[in-house]
Amino acid sequence: MTEHDRYHLHQQLEEVLDERGANTMMELLPPVGWADVTTKRDLDQLEERMDLRFQNVDLRFDNVDSRLDEISEITGLRFNQATENTNLRFNQAADSTNLRFDKATESTNLRFEKVEKRIDAQADRIISKLLTILVPIIAVAVAFLTAMSVWGPG
Repeated sequence: MTEHDRYHLHQQLEEVLDERGANTMMELLPPVGWADVTTKRDLDQLEERMDLRFQNVDLRFDNVDSRLDEISEITGLRFNQATENTNLRFNQAADSTNLRFDKATESTNLRFEKVEKRIDAQADRIISKLLTILVPIIAVAVAFLTAMSVWGPG
């Protein structure tokens, strides 16, 4: 019912009744827009719909939580696997490096031993040559000193 319809009805009631009676009758009618007023039943229905929506939201959150738990578990497993693979590769690299270092050390030690043998051999040759040169000189010096001590100066 529009405001125009209410005014027209009031006019007709005044013709049949007096103004006071028409006003009384109009006051008994629900106000304009009464159909738009929410009833308790409307609120109950709204509450039921909201409860259902919240239940659906709770279910969706439960599903998201479950999915996140699955993802977390999968991620944890993958991380553990990656960690194990990394440790394995690191250990293999360390073993390989240690092996190379050991070989290099062994090779270096062998080279040093060869150099030491060559130096020792060279030193023995030099000493032998020095002795060959020095022995006659020492023998002459000893003979000279002996002759000097036997014959005296002069």
